[in-house]
Amino acid sequence: MKKLGLLLLFALLSVYASAQKKPIKCGTIVPPNAAQIERQFSFTPGSAAITNCLNKTLSVNFIIVTDSLRETNIQMSDMAGAISALNSAFAPICLSFQICNVDTVYAYKYHRWKLSRDHAEFEVNYCQQNMINIALVTQILEPPDAGGYAPLGLGMPGPPRYDLIVMSKGGMSGVIVHEVGHYFGLYHTFETSNGIEFVNGTNCATTGDLICDTPADIDPAPIAGGCIWSGTNRDPNNDFYTPMLGNIMSYHGGGCPEAFTIGQYNRVIWSYLTFRNYLY
Repeated sequence: MKKLGLLLLFALLSVYASAQKKPIKCGTIVPPNAAQIERQFSFTPGSAAITNCLNKTLSVNFIIVTDSLRETNIQMSDMAGAISALNSAFAPICLSFQICNVDTVYAYKYHRWKLSRDHAEFEVNYCQQNMINIALVTQILEPPDAGGYAPLGLGMPGPPRYDLIVMSKGGMSGVIVHEVGHYFGLYHTFETSNGIEFVNGTNCATTGDLICDTPADIDPAPIAGGCIWSGTNRDPNNDFYTPMLGNIMSYHGGGCPEAFTIGQYNRVIWSYLTFRNYLY
């Protein structure tokens, strides 16, 4: 009996470890006119150094949606921790964030969020103009299974400018930097809407995530424990994928340390200056 109990405990710990390795899914959607916008504004990814220091501090408006019992289920310390994570991630380009306001919305209908039903209505009713609004909900039903999503930073919205990022409360700490990366124009490293990036990098500026210092990637990523690439997947040229493990815009689990690249930082700078310069 004791042996059986130990075996069950080991099995439970193994399941827990596997769950910890699984990355939180992102619901950010690439707009259908993304390729047209890219051609129009012509982001140049080639610099080997960070091109600019923005020296900007941006205001964040957290909007907490309560559950059916009118409970917030989140602490101020959770939001402060999220801001700290953003400040650490974007410090190399002198971009920082501060909590400007925290609102609580006692509207149960948004508690389990559906983008097509809730997003536009919520923007008008609860968001502040010209700042980053982050709605914190219990669960995102649409896009399905998402821990969060953000508007991709590929266009300046017309006034009134209600910029809304949506995140589940339970997944905020693991997804906020990823979603703000999208908000400032970063694609997933495994993006295919621009075409499939070759492992040899010959088309890196025009396909994939359009950034050349993020090697070709795939999803799902075959990552084993200890952040080890365990796959034998090949690109259309029959070359094996060997991505940079742990990029913030990837879906790499397995305890991989997370970071942005210089090319990604330069794209964030470009997106801010081109599309998000109205923020205060």
